[in-house]
Amino acid sequence: MLENNKSNKEMENSYEPLLQYIEYLYYENQCRTRFQYKLSDHTLGIYPTFVIGICGPVSVGKSTMATLLLKYLNKTMPHIKIKIISTDDFLYSNQELIKKGLMQKKGFPSTYKNTNIINFLKDIKYADAPVEHYIYSHELSDIDPDRKEFMNKPDILIIEGINILQLPVKGIVPISDYVDLSIYIDSNLKLIREWYIERFFEMVRLNKNRPRNFFYKWNYESNYQAKTFAMDIWNKVNLPNIEQNILPTKSRADIVIHLGKDHIISQIEF
Repeated sequence: MLENNKSNKEMENSYEPLLQYIEYLYYENQCRTRFQYKLSDHTLGIYPTFVIGICGPVSVGKSTMATLLLKYLNKTMPHIKIKIISTDDFLYSNQELIKKGLMQKKGFPSTYKNTNIINFLKDIKYADAPVEHYIYSHELSDIDPDRKEFMNKPDILIIEGINILQLPVKGIVPISDYVDLSIYIDSNLKLIREWYIERFFEMVRLNKNRPRNFFYKWNYESNYQAKTFAMDIWNKVNLPNIEQNILPTKSRADIVIHLGKDHIISQIEF
């Protein structure tokens, strides 16, 4: 969903109403907070961060949607501080996944530190201090143990990931409890598979000079071998994850955005 694919018509028909809706919900949330403080007879404290969750299948365009919303909201609400984070930053490290026997299911719900995601969202939403988190490195295809970030409390946080609407095991709070607006990005599986293959080869190209990167070696294999490997990952990991864990969460989303060819929005459902 590249920005240069965004026509004026699509902006007018889809993105502008969506941005207006987000702005309305943001200020409604602030008004509700003011009344809650007033009714409870407390001095007005900090406003909770408004959290937008973007979920959907792998390669459907979650991170691009998050980046577009950030850019457009910065224009329509220039006085508001907005940040983005991915749930990939809360994956178990590859070493931990191997130890747990989960490396072949990387990206499944069991491979994320969901309690860490919940604690991060709780702190960023209600506390007024920098919140620490690790960074997932796409160069390493792993959590970078030497790289941490401290996020200062934003007015709006956009969190994207496949697991935002998934129901946890009994006794654990759902991630969605800390999300004020959830958006599910959807498309047909054939298109999503095409986008996954395109992204695989794009990552191969981008990492041709990075020997440490997971995708580096495929620069020295035939396109047939590389595509065969990518399709094997799709069939054994991504497709089962979509069918078993991701697609069933669509009904829990506040908004479902359907994408057609070239990642153009074809329909928005509330």
